[in-house]
Amino acid sequence: MFTRDVDLTAMAAVLTDHEPRLAQLALRRQPWNDDEKAAGGYVEQAPDDYPEHRDAHGEWLEHRKFFTTNPSLVPAWVLRRPWPTGPNSEGRFVWACSPTRPSAPLWGPRPAGNGWNTSARNGWGMGTDYDAAFFDTIAAGSVDSAAVIVPLIMERYAPATVLDVGCGRGWWGHEFGDHGAQVSGVDGDYVTDPVIDVQSYNLTERLPDRDPVDLVVCLEVAEHLPAHRAAGFVADLCRLGRRVLFSAAIPHQSGAGHVNCQWPAYWAALFADHGYGAADWVRWAVWDDDRVEPWYRQNVMVYDPAVAVSVPPGVVHPVIHEWGRW
Repeated sequence: MFTRDVDLTAMAAVLTDHEPRLAQLALRRQPWNDDEKAAGGYVEQAPDDYPEHRDAHGEWLEHRKFFTTNPSLVPAWVLRRPWPTGPNSEGRFVWACSPTRPSAPLWGPRPAGNGWNTSARNGWGMGTDYDAAFFDTIAAGSVDSAAVIVPLIMERYAPATVLDVGCGRGWWGHEFGDHGAQVSGVDGDYVTDPVIDVQSYNLTERLPDRDPVDLVVCLEVAEHLPAHRAAGFVADLCRLGRRVLFSAAIPHQSGAGHVNCQWPAYWAALFADHGYGAADWVRWAVWDDDRVEPWYRQNVMVYDPAVAVSVPPGVVHPVIHEWGRW
């Protein structure tokens, strides 16, 4: 509850004129603690949790619960909007309520693991189901990021053959293909509408043997695999590629199905077991480039047997730091 006088008009002005993303408040939410999860369903936060106010900006609801910004205001009409059914209902509810595309993440189904998967570009929550909606959400950021990083890789290494492991629809591989490389991908059978040739395979199992390629690409994939798979997965990447373009989420980095988030030193030690050292130049080359998604700017590097083994620093990109979820 409010403990001092609050200028509701000023708060409403912030929401409507300056920071509309602050109004992204779902009136139901996913279970959070163990008791709520055990009960199942959604946690209702309406209507008694929202005392009504009226001011020059219209009719507003004060939110007095702990789950989000405390206190916060939402337009009263939001309370009367029907709640959607099906997966990602919170994200779709708030998306529908937003007059423009939101610029901050929304809540979605809480997966097993340690966080949310968000797109800095689209900003809405996703579950762990890798369906068409998932790939649609991350498409623009992946395409734009690849358009910046791939030319840097081609200029320095000029790989003729590329294998994208955990490729999704294959936007990174497609960019390499546009630069003249022969490209293929590997990912689960859930991939929809691939833009490169994708072999379906369970990444939690040893990847099949094949002739080594000049470059294996594996970006923001390894953290989705269980810890007991990490060493074998890195061994697979080294067996399949003469170099590896690699990134993986750091501890507490947002993401759906993140089960093994580690600092770069963890992965560097696994690559070192196969004689691959970290050529840590890529992320610094794009660190300030807003066209590249912040997780790539934070995590991406090349592992190369021609590079001396070293311990790359663990860093948090300012964009991810500002999210307050790292």
